[in-house]
Amino acid sequence: MRLEPQAALPPYLLNSSGQYFNLLEHNPSHRFALKTFLNDFGKEITRDNFENELKANRSIPRNNRILSLLAAFEHRGGLYLLFPWAESGDLRMIWEGHGPRHDEATGRQVAHAEWYSPEWLLTECLGIASAVADIHGLMRSTPASTCLLHADIKPENILGFPADGGSVSLKLADFGHSKVLETPSSYVGVRGMAFTKSYRAPEYDTQRTVTTRFDVWSLGCLFLDFVTWALMGSDKVEEFGDRRLQEEKDVAEDDENVFEDTFFKQATERRSLLSWLKISFPKGYNLGLRGCKRPVVTKVRDSVTTQIESLRNHQECDDGIRQLLDLIETRMLVPNCDFIMKTGAARQPKQLE
Repeated sequence: MRLEPQAALPPYLLNSSGQYFNLLEHNPSHRFALKTFLNDFGKEITRDNFENELKANRSIPRNNRILSLLAAFEHRGGLYLLFPWAESGDLRMIWEGHGPRHDEATGRQVAHAEWYSPEWLLTECLGIASAVADIHGLMRSTPASTCLLHADIKPENILGFPADGGSVSLKLADFGHSKVLETPSSYVGVRGMAFTKSYRAPEYDTQRTVTTRFDVWSLGCLFLDFVTWALMGSDKVEEFGDRRLQEEKDVAEDDENVFEDTFFKQATERRSLLSWLKISFPKGYNLGLRGCKRPVVTKVRDSVTTQIESLRNHQECDDGIRQLLDLIETRMLVPNCDFIMKTGAARQPKQLE
């Protein structure tokens, strides 16, 4: 839709992201989020980005856990997408504003928000998981015509809206970096792919191709931070990130230690000489002892494993949250074990060879 040049938009307030605006109205129910596409990289690239995000929003299924696009229009050379305004902010803002506090009298954790409960945490995690499964085409009775990889799941893209009883309902938002796949198991190249660095899946580094498992890994990272906030507070979420950052890779690049905040690490697989002789090697693998390169495997960081165990043993961790932690550890934060690589060189999955 193209608005006439003489049409005037309501006044708006730029937020910290530089892209989303709050259309100012005295009545909160009349506020909307306006995403604008700037010509920082040229008009052609800007229009392509706008068209891609518009197409993605039009193809996603109707789901009350997914933020709905209200309108798309062009005005005086600018391109805009209109969404409902998230009165409760994004999940990062919720973490920072409603974390638990320590009650000196009882020695227990007390939630700042009256609406918080373990049941709320599990319900919201289930709701976001169902939204991700839906865009992956796994929630429909008939085969999905479109399967989307969100590719940028992070707290800032989970938005909060007022719910019954003063509670908050979370919704998945921002499909600006999504990619279309033929099926949930289809591969797509990572070239030009945007992502949240801390939450990226290991196959981004090892295979340079990803499937919808990329979103599952990112969601596992999000859920682990979510549980950390629920039991320990937002400060502990930051401390958890610091511990991941301080943990060295077991494989150094260019003989230097590399520090990076991810939930996985690459480690050189240590095997005895006997086991080396029994395994079959990829073509071109050097069997000589001098200069022999051992396989590199991807593992969950020790700090992540330790965090999961600390949360399991927390006094406020109930059976439901423990089951969620089990799911995160055994089904979500699971590196692609079928992929084998050598230091400095990676093999593509069989489907791509």
